[in-house]
Order: sequence, then C-alpha cells, then structure tokens
Amino acid sequence: MTPHSDTLTTSDGRTALRMERRLAHPPEKVWSALTDPAQIGQWFPSAVTVELRPGGAMTFSMPA
Repeated sequence: MTPHSDTLTTSDGRTALRMERRLAHPPEKVWSALTDPAQIGQWFPSAVTVELRPGGAMTFSMPA
C-alpha cells in the first residue's frame, strides 16, 4: 500500500470518500482522534458532529 490513497465512489445516489493513510500512531489513538469530538476540535478547523454507528453521518459546520 502507498502512504496514502483516496477513492471517490457513488452508489445508489450516495457519494462516499474513502481515504487510507499509514500513520505512525497506534490504531486506538487514531480512532479517538477521528471519533471523539473533543479531539477532533484540536486538529480540524470546524465544529464536527459524529454519529458513531455503521453508515453514520459526520457533519462539519464551518465558521462564518
């Protein structure tokens, strides 16, 4: 696998972006950074709402 790979697909009218990265951190730490709203706010420049379930939505609210 290359250090990173991005794939954009559309199925049944829904678009999905899959991003794969090789990171130098344990999987648990990366998962927390992506799913814990308190941690997302430390590295992503907007408010994020996450539905933690398969197929759940992730909503980004950019500042005005």
